[in-house]
Amino acid sequence: VTEGGGALTLTATRSAANDSGAALAIPIRVRAAGTTAQAADYSVAASISIADGDSSGTTAFAAADDSADEPPETVVVELGALPAGNEAGTREAAIAIADDDATAVTLSGAAGDVTEGAAKTFTVALGRGLAAGESLAVPLTFGGGATRGADYSTACPDPLPTGVACSNLDSGSAAVTFTGPSAPSAELTLAAAADSAEEPGGETVDIGLGAAAGQDQRP
Repeated sequence: VTEGGGALTLTATRSAANDSGAALAIPIRVRAAGTTAQAADYSVAASISIADGDSSGTTAFAAADDSADEPPETVVVELGALPAGNEAGTREAAIAIADDDATAVTLSGAAGDVTEGAAKTFTVALGRGLAAGESLAVPLTFGGGATRGADYSTACPDPLPTGVACSNLDSGSAAVTFTGPSAPSAELTLAAAADSAEEPGGETVDIGLGAAAGQDQRP
């Protein structure tokens, strides 16, 4: 079920019709399944009602639509203490909650010039570290008068942070890819090449975030 999306229907079924003469309340409860899920992340009734003469009843499970960027979460809905005369068959159902909020991506670096032969750093950071099974490729753009791969080169940190990979930093479509479980950021280095050419006024490099699905860019 996706945050803010349609509700999931939970069904409790007896092997025989309810002949008690009144509605039968089948208690249910929810527990997290090793994730960060909290009670505020979903809504569901405390019980499923099976009407007199019926053998099943339903209730709705909905994920709360919040503004927090979260990894996928899993909860387990299970039977509570059953009324007398009832015993449990299948006791539980696992439900995955998919987040609908984009992961924030920021690009930052210290202002100021860098001389030939020297270097400076800039950081690509996510709003949170990714969980196992998640992946986000952050494309980088390079502009300005300096020639990429000739007047300057770019490198990822060595050793790489957990779950971080870099590709095509000096030619082609550059990207920093985060794969969960991942560190929340990576600090890259831009090194200005030392040459013998006289270049009045110097050259500029503009580094930016490219467009990618699933991310909220905050330069």
